[in-house]
Amino acid sequence: MKFPLRRAAAALLLLPCNGSTLAAKPVVKPNAATLSFNVTARIAVKDGPSSSPEQTVNAKVYASGNRVRLESKLGATPVVFLYAPPYAYKLLPTSKTGVRFPASAMPVGGSGTSFNLQAMLRNPAALRASMQKRGARNLGKAQMSGVPVDIYAANSFLFLGQTFKAKTWLRHSDALPLRLELTSPKASVIVSWRNYQRNQVLPKTLFAVPAGYSVRSRAQSPG
Repeated sequence: MKFPLRRAAAALLLLPCNGSTLAAKPVVKPNAATLSFNVTARIAVKDGPSSSPEQTVNAKVYASGNRVRLESKLGATPVVFLYAPPYAYKLLPTSKTGVRFPASAMPVGGSGTSFNLQAMLRNPAALRASMQKRGARNLGKAQMSGVPVDIYAANSFLFLGQTFKAKTWLRHSDALPLRLELTSPKASVIVSWRNYQRNQVLPKTLFAVPAGYSVRSRAQSPG
């Protein structure tokens, strides 16, 4: 099976916003907590004819309630992904064009399509418990760049339909990830997150398609 490089990048870049593995689904209040961060994903495919050199993807992510904005590049082309249920969008600012598709078709965190930022921020212990339930072992505490972290590892971690060995470093205070390593015979992935900021004032226009864009509809994510 060919490793889905672009779907993997999108899912991993949005991982801290995804609460699909958490049991609780609290009501999002009008003044919902917000979260923003920078993320870098380095992905190398080792799957025979589809092998490729390591690719690096950088992004800035903004989240408010169940809405998310991801700013990145495809090659040298700026691209913006918006998750604003019931729709998601892939926008190209240079040409002011875009694609709209069902929010349920957008890959999120590798395991679902439900953003649950409130649950993530209010109950980090639930994420740790969920990871252990999925087979991850707690390897203990450490420090990463001066930040206390909990380290988890799993020999069989399912991501986008494929099995990896996984190791992750979560902030001890709130379980937000700082680093994730995934390895398999077909691919290797290293993701790092930084510059977390919470409770910012994020305007609603940040999560809306700007005026003047030409947007067409599709049934599935453009990948």
